Amino acid sequence: MSTLRERNRERRRQEILAAAQGLFREQGYEATTVNQIAARAEVAPGTVFNHFPTKGDLLLDLMAEENARVMARLDAMAPDPAADPRDVVADFFMVVTEESFALVDRVTWRKVAALLVTAARSPFAARYLELRAALRRRLVAQLDALAADGRLAPGEHGALADLLWRAFWGLFLFVIASDALEPADLRRSLRRDLTLILPAGAQP
Repeated sequence: MSTLRERNRERRRQEILAAAQGLFREQGYEATTVNQIAARAEVAPGTVFNHFPTKGDLLLDLMAEENARVMARLDAMAPDPAADPRDVVADFFMVVTEESFALVDRVTWRKVAALLVTAARSPFAARYLELRAALRRRLVAQLDALAADGRLAPGEHGALADLLWRAFWGLFLFVIASDALEPADLRRSLRRDLTLILPAGAQP
């Protein structure tokens, strides 16, 4: 059982995260300062740094919570044994997309994407990729489940998951790059691509 001190520390941590997420969405990651986050959370700036050494750590912890929400939503989805496997995969990526847009605005996602390219060996990039690796493992499990009930060809599905993730990430980049595109546009394009990646003839 956690102590009162531990509960208070976790409560402050959650308040700081909520303040950071609100400010990131309202004015963008770059424009938000630690002092502003501290003021909204009603703590001293030093308290923010005690929990999160850098502003990037704040963003990464928000992404970790996003991962947890994605997993919870996937767990709660009732499997439909009659569903087309391409729709099942599209639904998987739409859960990821919806939680990503609930996390921060597209301008912040542009910053994340830029950091993954310009600082590919940074601790930020390494932890981001760890978070996404957990979702990849979940996708592999989803593909294995589709194969187990005869809706997808059997085999080792890691390479297929990598291909699907690259297709999704490319479309996600298009969406965050344009203020005119929405998650629904991503789903339509993804469903089209899945018809090519998972053609009907490839299924048993």
